[in-house]
Amino acid sequence: SNWNRGVDININDSGVMNTGLIATIQGGTVGYGVQTASTDATTNYGVQGQAYAGTTNIGGHFTSDNGSGTPQSCMGVGGYGLDGSIVNYGGQFRASSSGTNPENNYGVWSQARGDATTNYAGYFTASIAQGNPTNNYGIYAEAGNATTDNWSAYFNGDGHVIGNWTWTSDENLKQNIQSIEDGLDKVLQLNATKYEFKADEFPSFNFSDGFNYGFIAQELEQVIPELVSEVRHPEKYDEDGNILHEAIYHKGVNYLGLIPFLVAALQEQQLLLNQKDNAVAELMSRLESVENCLREVDLCGTQKSAIQETEPNYGQATELKNRSAIILDQNLPNPFAEQTTITYTIPEEVMKAELVFYDMQGRIINQVRLTDRGQGKLTVYGENLRNGVYTYSLIADGKLIATKKMVKQ
Repeated sequence: SNWNRGVDININDSGVMNTGLIATIQGGTVGYGVQTASTDATTNYGVQGQAYAGTTNIGGHFTSDNGSGTPQSCMGVGGYGLDGSIVNYGGQFRASSSGTNPENNYGVWSQARGDATTNYAGYFTASIAQGNPTNNYGIYAEAGNATTDNWSAYFNGDGHVIGNWTWTSDENLKQNIQSIEDGLDKVLQLNATKYEFKADEFPSFNFSDGFNYGFIAQELEQVIPELVSEVRHPEKYDEDGNILHEAIYHKGVNYLGLIPFLVAALQEQQLLLNQKDNAVAELMSRLESVENCLREVDLCGTQKSAIQETEPNYGQATELKNRSAIILDQNLPNPFAEQTTITYTIPEEVMKAELVFYDMQGRIINQVRLTDRGQGKLTVYGENLRNGVYTYSLIADGKLIATKKMVKQ
């Protein structure tokens, strides 16, 4: 016939727990709670489990327990899709609400626990022992159109990958493609941190021990909100439906999405360096031209006077004095959060002096005329200034005296 059933069990009741089949085997070298085989059909199901409209729906619940013995292998579910079919599924599990709204649906609820050398809650293999399949998927997971959380996979604990991960990035799948133009500005606002997770306070999270390195989601959200998501850590129940812990809402960070901003920042920084290199090269060329002109007209005093020739040469001499020195100090504190102070010394003979502030793109963001002579100080308020690195220069009578860097955080 078109539809063959080795065993068909239906229970239609509103009881607290409905069980279609319970099979228990203890002892023996090999024990199978349920062993089924389905062959030579268009679609083959070794086991098909469906659960509808309960408080907790479990499509299949299989336990392999070593009891007091020590078996070589315990498998809650062992499923094989053999050769000769168009599509092979080792196991297919479905938990459906069927129009109602249960609290939890589990297509597969799998646990591996005990004193085994290695525990596998799930072990999946797509094998090509015979035949030549076009595609192999050890695990294929989908999540579609949930109203709140929508994750094809949710892992609680550390992970490890042998091999390479690839991420969908085909141009044919994208639209509204735009370059990132403010990567450097955003990267300079990021606050890289070192931290430990509150493992004792949140035992339902399988946090790793020791220090971790990354960003605080709430801080990153202020700079690049698209990289921060609201995440629901789901509540957990035991086998009898008793709740073990409530759902926990928290923020997550898409660290992979930071890479384009880092690349954009590096490119912008290199562009600034190239512009400065070109400016320095142009200034060096102009300086060389000026020096050549001075040599031609002998304005540098290369010819000695008669008086100089008659004076004895006792070696070199110099005079030290600081009464007319121009000094620009480093701002304190540095880095700063809300305000910082810059001290300076300007002699009386200086006619005009000013402090000029620049951002990392070299744009002037403020100019302050300095009227005090001698020692002075300037208080800089930056509570409305974005985090990043800035520079300030002291210019006296049109000459650049010194430039310092200050960091706003």
